[in-house]
Amino acid sequence: VRSTLPLVQGTASVESGGRERKVIVSGTGSEMTETLTFRVALGNFLPADNPNAPRAYAVLGSRLRSELFDERNPLGERVRIGGQRYTVVGVMESKGTMFGFDLDDAVYIPVAEGLELFKREGLFEIDVLFSPNMPPARVAAGVTKAIQARHRGEEDFTVITQDEMLQVFGNIMNIVGVAVGGIGGISL
Repeated sequence: VRSTLPLVQGTASVESGGRERKVIVSGTGSEMTETLTFRVALGNFLPADNPNAPRAYAVLGSRLRSELFDERNPLGERVRIGGQRYTVVGVMESKGTMFGFDLDDAVYIPVAEGLELFKREGLFEIDVLFSPNMPPARVAAGVTKAIQARHRGEEDFTVITQDEMLQVFGNIMNIVGVAVGGIGGISL
């Protein structure tokens, strides 16, 4: 495993300078840029802090930055996220949309802050980046074993490999194709 990435997500209001937007808030770790191959356009991503006492830092998506700050440099400025104050330490490069979510209209905060903000006890997901020469099934088995040990033998989670996600997505697209074809046939 090259890196792991904790993630908790929700929506919250982000305010600064009399402007406000309701956006996706991702509580995550410093490894996000490596694990998901996201790039920072300005400043830095979240630092590797003590996970139990993280600093109140935020990294803005490119669209959120322009909505709140226009072309001004937001580094060092304060924003309110869900009523809590954060210092802006970075701005992400534009990523566009993925599965209907605008990745540029988002803000990233430390995972412990995200858990507190959304009043959750557990993570939404953990992403794992591993060496390309490792078999995905072997990595999935190792991840399952490690999480089971942490959860005292309980399997209250699901491990899904990228191949499995792509297969499910392909099945969904096939069903949509058949449904659209059926509707087209009926209309003819």
